[in-house]
Amino acid sequence: MANSYRSEDVQQILQLAMTQKAEGRDFSRQELLEMAADLGISQEAIASAEKQLMQESQKQRAKQVLNNMSNSRRRKFKTHLFLYLIINTFLVVIDFMTDGKLNWAYWSILGWGLGLAFDAFDTFYGSKDE
Repeated sequence: MANSYRSEDVQQILQLAMTQKAEGRDFSRQELLEMAADLGISQEAIASAEKQLMQESQKQRAKQVLNNMSNSRRRKFKTHLFLYLIINTFLVVIDFMTDGKLNWAYWSILGWGLGLAFDAFDTFYGSKDE
């Protein structure tokens, strides 16, 4: 056993000891303050740490929500693109089969393509803070 420990080592040792002791148990705020007092940590330092933990937790939740929304948008866009390609390919084949040239299928390609372009812009460059 070492006679002295680095700050990081102390933190890890205490965290492991608390994890082994707690085993899923919740602590009250009073118990937290008592443990802090035993370690010589002021109530102000605990309050500051609690505030910081809450802020980090809120940021993490907000980031997760934005990631979920972004992933959902991308999935919807991929579905839209897939349908566009399949259906317009089918329409072009039908158009070529009827008289050997492209007569009317380009209207679907252009019209739906414009909608697809707006959807792509909204998906990849739209507002990120909804």
